[in-house]
Amino acid sequence: MKRILYILLLSIRQSMRSPVNTLLCILVLAGSIALVTTMFSICAMLFLSSYPYEMADRIVIVEKCDKQKNCHWQWSVDSYRMMEDASADVFEHLIPTFKDTVFVQNGSIGQNLGASYVAWDFDKSLQVEPILGRTFTQEDAATGAEPVVIIGEKIWDGFYERDRNVIGKSIVVDGRARTIVGVMPAIMEYPIRERLWIPLNLETLKQDTGWAEMVFVIGIINEGLSVEQAEEMFQPIAQEISKAYPKEHFNTEKAELLRMNDTLRSPSDIVLFGTLFACSILVLFTGCGIASGLLTARYAERSQELAIRSALGASRAQIVTQIMLEFTLLSTSAIILGHLTSRYIGASILSHYLGVFDMPVFIARSHSIMLLPFTIAILIIVTASSTIVPALRATKTDIRNILRESTRTGSSLRLTKLSNLLISWQVATSCIVLNGCALIGYSLYSFNHECKYFDPADYIGATVSFNSNKHHDDHKRAALMAEIMKLVREHPQIEKAAISTEYFNYYQWGVGTKVWPEGKTYKNEIEAPTAIQRVISPGYFDATNTPLISGREFNESDDYDHPLVAIVNDSFAMEHFGTLDVIGKSIGVHGQDEQHSIVAVVPDTMDDVYIEGKLPVFYLPYATTPWYDLTMIIKSDADIESIKDHITNSIGMVDKDTCLTSIMPLNKQRDKNGHGDILGFVFVLFSMFSIGTLIMTIAGLYGVISFSLNVRKQEMGIRLSLGASPTHIVTGLAKQSFIYICIGMAFGLAGTLGMRILLTQCVIAMPESLLVYVLTMLALMLMCLVAVILPALRQADCEPSDALRT
Repeated sequence: MKRILYILLLSIRQSMRSPVNTLLCILVLAGSIALVTTMFSICAMLFLSSYPYEMADRIVIVEKCDKQKNCHWQWSVDSYRMMEDASADVFEHLIPTFKDTVFVQNGSIGQNLGASYVAWDFDKSLQVEPILGRTFTQEDAATGAEPVVIIGEKIWDGFYERDRNVIGKSIVVDGRARTIVGVMPAIMEYPIRERLWIPLNLETLKQDTGWAEMVFVIGIINEGLSVEQAEEMFQPIAQEISKAYPKEHFNTEKAELLRMNDTLRSPSDIVLFGTLFACSILVLFTGCGIASGLLTARYAERSQELAIRSALGASRAQIVTQIMLEFTLLSTSAIILGHLTSRYIGASILSHYLGVFDMPVFIARSHSIMLLPFTIAILIIVTASSTIVPALRATKTDIRNILRESTRTGSSLRLTKLSNLLISWQVATSCIVLNGCALIGYSLYSFNHECKYFDPADYIGATVSFNSNKHHDDHKRAALMAEIMKLVREHPQIEKAAISTEYFNYYQWGVGTKVWPEGKTYKNEIEAPTAIQRVISPGYFDATNTPLISGREFNESDDYDHPLVAIVNDSFAMEHFGTLDVIGKSIGVHGQDEQHSIVAVVPDTMDDVYIEGKLPVFYLPYATTPWYDLTMIIKSDADIESIKDHITNSIGMVDKDTCLTSIMPLNKQRDKNGHGDILGFVFVLFSMFSIGTLIMTIAGLYGVISFSLNVRKQEMGIRLSLGASPTHIVTGLAKQSFIYICIGMAFGLAGTLGMRILLTQCVIAMPESLLVYVLTMLALMLMCLVAVILPALRQADCEPSDALRT
């Protein structure tokens, strides 16, 4: 015990003899540990999370996949009934459900929320007890039963401020008042991100929802069966269903069972965050390499001392133990500092984005159990990988060779080789991480500036929602919205206003629709081409400052009482007609019989940077294709609260069952509903990696070169004494380091290419700029050279006599 205490005190004393070296080691390691721990927390939430149900590993979603390899969850009621009768050997329990976005209204408060119509016994297999009240009974799902609903904890908290007397109160769901019979805990998000549940009656599904005729099917596999075995057993059943209902399944190739846990993550999520985690591992080993170089430099200075101790009887094991203990003190300090930094990052950054993404509660809590073992593993990895080279170097026991090397600068030569290796490694890592940051940053910039004719920051986006029961008539709903828009435009500070079903040309919010261009025939619907359908109001292109190439905008007469019309963009015209002269030609929509005459051609309203190739788009007037949820696009310099009050009053004057469900600056609305938030989150992570890696690289280069030159101080003094100029020495050192910087950049570019392939092909097609890459590389090279030249200048400026006396 006394021996261990003695070694511990000696280790502390030795560390304090080189305070700059010690501090650099701690800071470099703490930064890398903070980054890798942060990424581990994120990846653990994404990759290791599962639904908190007892049989979560046996819960699957029954899919059917078509010949184009697209999978769908929808089954007709008749198909489901046949499945239920024939699959007792495969499934312990089948739960039909219909996922929907419903308009929930409690007084003046309205919101669009995820909901599910579910079988009355849906909760029995999940074994999740309600916080308040009860779950459904079979009588709740019977025809003519009193409308009831179970709400989630988030609705209970937001709408009712956790009032424990909420049971028995009424809430309006899609225009129908329903009695609240239970409150489920926040961990209950079944099947996927639901906030409330309604009993499903297969006989009245369309009447209850206003439009639905299909169900999703959740299955609980029989105990003892794997998902693969269950899927194989289910195939003959799926084939029989396809034969019984050929019209529904004419394009179905096979059935698949998707683990419900797999719905928590997508392949693109795994690629994206897996890439980020790999970058964090690179950063960690960069930190370890820097620490190893600093320690090697330290022990190179102490080589004579260690050799003398060995000659006086100290065993190799004792020397190694001391070195390991010295660094264990450093790495433990770095672990503590890195963990605290990671906690700060989690509290200040991750918590914000988790709120933005509305992450399920059980995902946010899933990583904490694994964090302690991961931290211990990092401590072991950091200690071992950082000390192995210094320990091997320091435990050379031949005092004659060491003393001879110290006079011939052999030690410094070996140290220089290690420094060169570290330079290349650090530069390669920085290159990969910085280029990843540049790629994501440029994508984020493009997303925020992709609109050619307007700035979304100058507009307000307001979502207006109808309920599917009261407003199921398309004609009346179109007239209702036209009346609301007329009142909204009366606000004196509203310059322009229009409505749309998408967020200012953001392509994902268009709907892929089959079209039949005039003059072309196709054997069936599968062969017909697909284009993006957008539904807009008259004045949309004027409101968005989009010029017309030819033709006219929609007007108030483009309704059900007049011939159907459409507007196409130039990509649509060129792809399907080979010319922009398409006014008067027609396209079939939703079948060849529904012909729409083209009345205008507009330019592509954005650079479609998130897909490959141009995007064919056609627009239909809202009066002939009304939707349930619309975005008001308003250009105004008034504050949002004033516009909100005006819209709310306008809606109230027309129909009290219609509600404003969200209002915010249009650029923020696009971020929330598009790639903006996820790109912003990834950019923040890459920025943290980039800043941390850059600081570590500069500090590491500066520290390693400084200590390397310090060991070579006598050599530098001799060269200066023999007439070498300081400029010549600095130039020679910079030239030598420049070679290894270029080698590091070459390896970094190879790594960047691999990361680019993953991000651009496996995640989303991202815009790129060669100029951004070039500027990133030049900036990295400049900073690396500065980090190398500064210690060289300091060494070259010393007095030869002082250097020779060292």
